[in-house]
Amino acid sequence: MKKYLFAILSAFCFLTIAHTAQAKKEVVIFSQPCQFCEKMKEALNNGIIAANPDIEFTILDIQDEKNRNLLNTFAANYGLEGNIGLPILFIGENYMMGWGPSAPQDLQNLIEIFKKETVTRIPTKVMLQ
Repeated sequence: MKKYLFAILSAFCFLTIAHTAQAKKEVVIFSQPCQFCEKMKEALNNGIIAANPDIEFTILDIQDEKNRNLLNTFAANYGLEGNIGLPILFIGENYMMGWGPSAPQDLQNLIEIFKKETVTRIPTKVMLQ
């Protein structure tokens, strides 16, 4: 009996760890070659990514048709219509469009909100397949 109980508990722990690993939060970013997108990437690489190891940052270039189509899907899901500025970052239930002087702090503020959200969705890598 103890052997079965141990096996069940072990399986439960494994599944919990596996589920937690899959539920890593993701910030999805759509960009293109432009000065604002490059400034955004520079800010991400100069500390934002390192300061948030529990979040995966996925940058997708809209020059690729699959990424452009995925951007349209994200825009529809977030209720965006009309012209969409780049870069655009989807951060949990929020999004941030464009990149200016206050953008790094604005992004960090949205990330702090995102960390408290319980919303999960299909990782972008799965959506791209």
